[in-house]
Amino acid sequence: MDSYQIHFNSDPKLSEQLNKKIHLFNRSKIGKYDYHPLSITAMDNDNNIIGSIIGQTGLDWLYIEVLWVDERNRKTGIGSDLLVSAEKEARNRFCTGSYLYTYSFQNPGFYERMGYSKFGELPDFPPGHIKFFMKKHFTE
Repeated sequence: MDSYQIHFNSDPKLSEQLNKKIHLFNRSKIGKYDYHPLSITAMDNDNNIIGSIIGQTGLDWLYIEVLWVDERNRKTGIGSDLLVSAEKEARNRFCTGSYLYTYSFQNPGFYERMGYSKFGELPDFPPGHIKFFMKKHFTE
């Protein structure tokens, strides 16, 4: 085996090169895969953002990156409305389900009430908390 060196760096150009390489490899295994952004925002009457959901669809799944509702507007149904709207758009994009991660301090019970189930967890991530991975299969 040839000798090699290991270098520690955070070069953005290297990251871009590696992302292109893994993208080409993935494409060779699963064919074309494109991700399309999805964002929905709730505004109050004064045009202030009071909630938003940001994600992307790809490979027939919706990935929810962020779901946020202003603290004064929580428990009013805005979070549910945003999630339902995102899921509806994902279905329009022919997605079969949705996935996300959340933390034990971020009310994972909300997602369970919305039909999501846990499929993995990382205890003590961050220390004293749990990171949950959740999914929901859409039904007709």
